[in-house]
Amino acid sequence: MRFVLIAQPRTGTTVLRNLLNQNRALYMYGEAFHPAFFSWGWYSYLHAKMQEDPKALLPTTWGAHAAPYLNSLFEAKEKKRKAAVGVDIKIPQAEMIHTLPKAIRDCGASVLHLRRRNSLASIVSYRIMTQRVREGGRAHGTRPVVSEPVQLNLDWLKLRISEFETEDNVVKWNFRGWSYMELFYEDFVGDAGWQQTCLRLTDFLKLKISTPFEPSLQKQNSSNLADLIKNADEVRRNFPQFFETETAPPGEKPKPARKRATPAPDIPTPEESAPQR
Repeated sequence: MRFVLIAQPRTGTTVLRNLLNQNRALYMYGEAFHPAFFSWGWYSYLHAKMQEDPKALLPTTWGAHAAPYLNSLFEAKEKKRKAAVGVDIKIPQAEMIHTLPKAIRDCGASVLHLRRRNSLASIVSYRIMTQRVREGGRAHGTRPVVSEPVQLNLDWLKLRISEFETEDNVVKWNFRGWSYMELFYEDFVGDAGWQQTCLRLTDFLKLKISTPFEPSLQKQNSSNLADLIKNADEVRRNFPQFFETETAPPGEKPKPARKRATPAPDIPTPEESAPQR
């Protein structure tokens, strides 16, 4: 069984990958198209091909190598008798290679599409993570850390949310009619949700998935979005749908978002906002 896990950054792919890899009959690679992985992965593969043909390194020719590269990953673990082999692909990385959807189908790989219902949470988490890494921290960890809140520009945020949701919908459209399963991060965080997800994954992967919910990594940021955004009140007024509930840590139920006692903004009437003559 071949499959790819496609997702936006900071949607729980690392946690899911670690949980799946607890099953000895299954092997799941990390981000196979991540530009930082030179010892293996896409750029290492292109480098080897470049030794045979220098044109292989040209971006215009990358697409021709996508299917052979994925096949090489799948075959390496299938030779070790793994019943299921998966590859983690992030949507921004996939956008660099326009032939990737076709390459995935040519390899006969099913698609596991991991999403997050609260796209704002993913966007904020990614901003905080990049800020932490720039300061010498780690992208993932085994314990919560104190995160510096981020300031969000509303115009940028509106555009980013639209792009984020459109990119996810394009993935769904690209694999319509294919072996495809949509999975939401909020549904598998915690013991009860994970057990239900195991049943779905068992049916999808044709391999019994029953590992306990024991992630080696822990959620690092606060579950309350208002703690992570400097201008949280302003963002809440413009995007209230993302503050209706908070994402609970593993094993806990979501709690209603904390509302701050802030006065409603003064909204001018049409007469007040009309230009003066």
